[in-house]
Amino acid sequence: MTLPERSVEHPVTIVVLAALLVGIAATLVPRLAVNLYPDVSPPVISVSTSFPGAGPEDVEQNVTVPLETALAAVTGLDSISSTSSTGSSRITLFFGYDQDLDEAMNEVTSILSSAGNRLPDDAGAPVARRFNLANIPVMQLVLRGDFSLEELRRAAEDRVQPAVESVPGVAAADVSGGGSMEVRVELIQNRLAAYGLTARAVASALAEQNVLVSGGTLIDNAREFQLRTAEELSSLEEVRRVVVTTLGSGQGEVSRLVRVEDVAQVRLASSDETTRVFVNGEPGVFLRVQNSSDSNAVRVSDSVRERVASLGEDLPPGMSLEVLSDNTALIRATLNQVYVSAFQGALLAMAVLFIFLRNVRGTLIIGLSLPLSVLITLMAMAVFGLTLNLLTLTGLIMGLGMVVDGSIVILENIHNYRERGTKASVAAVLGSQEMYRAIVASTATTLGVFVPVLLFRNDLGFMGYFFTDLVFTVAISLVVSLVVAISVVPALAGALLPLNTRVQKPLRLAPLRSADRLVEGFFCRLEAGYGRALRYGLDHRFLVLLLVALVTIFSFRQFDDVGINLFVRSRTDDTVFFSLQMPLGTPLEETEAVLRGLGEELEQKVQGWNNIVITVGSGRRWGGSSASHLGSIQVTLPPPAEQIDTPESITRLMMPLVADIPGVNLTAQAGRRAGTSSAVSVEVRAESADLAVETAREARRIILEHLPQVEDLELSLEQGGPELAFRVDRERAAALGVSVPSLAQEIRSAYAGNRATTMKDEGTLRDVVVILQESDRRDRQSLDSLYVSGAGGGLIPLSGLATIVRGQAPTSIERQDRRRVVTVTGDLPAGIAATDFQPLLQETLDRYLIPPPDVQVFYGGEAQDIDEFSQTFGFILLVAVLLVFGIMASQFESFLDPLVIFFSIPLLFVGVIWIYRITGEPFSLFAAVGVVALVGIVVNNGIVLVDYTNTLRARGLPVREATLAAGRNRLRPILMTSLTTILGMVPLAFFPGEGSETIQPIGQTIVGGLSVASVMTLFVTPLIYSLLNGWRDRHPRRQGLRRNSPFLRRDTGENRGAGEAPGTREAPGTRETGSEEGRVDLREDPQDDDPAWRNAQ
Repeated sequence: MTLPERSVEHPVTIVVLAALLVGIAATLVPRLAVNLYPDVSPPVISVSTSFPGAGPEDVEQNVTVPLETALAAVTGLDSISSTSSTGSSRITLFFGYDQDLDEAMNEVTSILSSAGNRLPDDAGAPVARRFNLANIPVMQLVLRGDFSLEELRRAAEDRVQPAVESVPGVAAADVSGGGSMEVRVELIQNRLAAYGLTARAVASALAEQNVLVSGGTLIDNAREFQLRTAEELSSLEEVRRVVVTTLGSGQGEVSRLVRVEDVAQVRLASSDETTRVFVNGEPGVFLRVQNSSDSNAVRVSDSVRERVASLGEDLPPGMSLEVLSDNTALIRATLNQVYVSAFQGALLAMAVLFIFLRNVRGTLIIGLSLPLSVLITLMAMAVFGLTLNLLTLTGLIMGLGMVVDGSIVILENIHNYRERGTKASVAAVLGSQEMYRAIVASTATTLGVFVPVLLFRNDLGFMGYFFTDLVFTVAISLVVSLVVAISVVPALAGALLPLNTRVQKPLRLAPLRSADRLVEGFFCRLEAGYGRALRYGLDHRFLVLLLVALVTIFSFRQFDDVGINLFVRSRTDDTVFFSLQMPLGTPLEETEAVLRGLGEELEQKVQGWNNIVITVGSGRRWGGSSASHLGSIQVTLPPPAEQIDTPESITRLMMPLVADIPGVNLTAQAGRRAGTSSAVSVEVRAESADLAVETAREARRIILEHLPQVEDLELSLEQGGPELAFRVDRERAAALGVSVPSLAQEIRSAYAGNRATTMKDEGTLRDVVVILQESDRRDRQSLDSLYVSGAGGGLIPLSGLATIVRGQAPTSIERQDRRRVVTVTGDLPAGIAATDFQPLLQETLDRYLIPPPDVQVFYGGEAQDIDEFSQTFGFILLVAVLLVFGIMASQFESFLDPLVIFFSIPLLFVGVIWIYRITGEPFSLFAAVGVVALVGIVVNNGIVLVDYTNTLRARGLPVREATLAAGRNRLRPILMTSLTTILGMVPLAFFPGEGSETIQPIGQTIVGGLSVASVMTLFVTPLIYSLLNGWRDRHPRRQGLRRNSPFLRRDTGENRGAGEAPGTREAPGTRETGSEEGRVDLREDPQDDDPAWRNAQ
């Protein structure tokens, strides 16, 4: 007994099972993690190391290069890149997608544990992390009030940070801004010289004051005591009284103790600020809240907001904790737009179904099967660990039309049986069984096209894994829809909601009858018109096929004028971020003044902003290296639908404000683009860093002058700032007992400061920093007064050991595969395709840029990535087509019938190409995924046509009459299934709403390709079928052998067990086939001669 039969016999069981699944789904679906994009973990490991106070070249030489050398031996490493900047080193390791990243991470950690011991003492321990696209702070909180910055930061670290990090789903809450107090031991240079001391000697004396050493045990009077030496500095006075050295300890001399207070001033002061944060013009401290990768970002945001509200009661009066920005606001807005598109698409699909069937119960059955399929799909997503994001929602929308296809085909066939007067239960069984194989075949072909995407996702790299969620969602929805179509639909239509037609229940109201006849008349005229057109095509097959071939070839030629982007460029966002770069060497106070001036301008001119956050000393959106000439302005806005000024309009407003400020470079960032590649990328490689920077700067100037359409053009490495380099006389230094490292450390201690030890101040540990007082390190002449300690303890002036050379130091140093590089990167407006711009870029630089002989120029960016991906996608498309052909050949047990259907695949490209030519939008990777999906979708119409044509031929009709009758009979279900899929995607394709433009190309591709392919398939498939099968009418013996095909045997007279479908919609009776012979009876053997039919009645 088949599943449809069991479903009709046990409808209550089917309903109970469906309700049970809905209940389980209602429990699991709310637990689905929600993110903007899939949780992608590319095989990338980042190694970060801090080196406070060190310049880029110092960091490169002492941290980056040693770590690169050690990490180069990691198994499976593809490439390595690094950035050395002031105070930090970042090394990025790239692996192949077939590499086990857990093993690689273990190996990297092991190497770092040993290599870290060879780094300078002041360098921090290297930290390895995996890269994850979802690892972007989900929220930013601000703590402000009428308190000092130190008090704000202490409250943030002691109260807010632990409370927020305890929220389920929060991975970390990083504190930025504010300052801390430290103990400053400010050395007086002439007093150091008078006592024969150096900065390092003072620091060493202080470092020995904090001691905590266990001394074993002592037994006294039968009691055991633990021995412990515990000494620590606990006040400024104790710091001042620390003895640095003793003078006059010879015979007859009175010893004199030299204390810290004799050579320095000791005070409590704010630490040297590297960054300053202002929120709406007021100083503040903010926290970046990052959620864990497997959490629901929206739910985490709600929980953090609740925690923020409760924390407000525990903070001191006058101190407030607020939500500065919430990245889930855009996620909510974007996903809501997708929800609306899905709902609108479902309504359009239901409207189409109602117009075709004009049956309330039939529409209701489909209306119940649709949400049931979606809920079960969401439940399966939760079970398999998928997240609810743009890609999975796109998969659901793609599946909306396909989900109801099987149900529509079965319901329409049941409807035909009911028009013949068949009982509801019998019609449900017969209608389902007859279309069972065709539905399975169409579902299998649609699933088959996605198999190559999964098989070759390693070759697609990041993009392959990025689209995995979409593929799995579509696959799950198709399998679920197949089960619903052959179980729930027959159970509802056969028993619980018996499908009634005009035969069972004629319309009583005259207006409804008139409207019904009007619609039915339209469809009849449409069928008649299609029959005449198809008859003309059969009479002029070669002419029509030649015309179709010419249109297809002409359309393919038009694709040369369609540009390609990797992703859709969209500036839709609830935040616009400006990164500002002043001339190198600009003091922090001057950078602050410029930024605060720009912030005031924005406060006055921008409408509808929520917060304006100014960060002085850092130009990165999510943190990074700091420098006094860097800064940023972040403008947070309402959700896109509520914005007055958009990120794009704010950017246009901002750019003129900095045009008159000399030496300022400003770049804007808005939009949550999925990719990581820049649209424009020019890489300059040279052994000389100065030569590479000079060439890159010239390339940037040429691009700005001749290619003004490029936006946010910037260099990865700017020309260096002023530098004083020491050239040590090594022989003289060795003769005087001075090592080069000790000389460098002395300079560092005097001018950068030496964190010698800590002091416990009322329970708070404060750093004790030894440094020359500001007046002794104000100018270049102060270096001549600096002394180092020689072999005998005597002081040797620095000027006698080293020569000072003035030069330039880079702000950062980039390396690619252990070689220095400088990269020029930029973005393009939404209307310009990367593939169109790349030749123009190369032509311009080839004409105007003359690189020196030792300099190499390479072109990268999106166009380079597209070249790599296009070959892989072409191969995937070829494999998908072959796989679809194999599935169809297996279903039909024939190579000829799949070949007939195969000709419908090129037709989809006609619609795809022309919809992009008409809209003027560039092709993209999302559109390519839509094309792969279309390969499996467009053949479904061909399967329905060929399957039914074979059925009619098995009943004895000639090829010509069979193709005419099959075309007219299957016209309505083909139009219904095509229109439900097309209209389901229309809202997404043409009305995506703010924030969902990224996935719009998939909708446009399916609408354009399926619209044209569906219409052309209605003509091309019958013509190709008649062309390739016409010889069968001349060989009846072979025709008889073909009738015994397993795929067709179910439709022949000798193997009808439960009954058969009517040949036409006008049953009982006959229908005009369009042949010259007139009217042909398309029914099978008379019903009264079939015992199965009599029993069913």
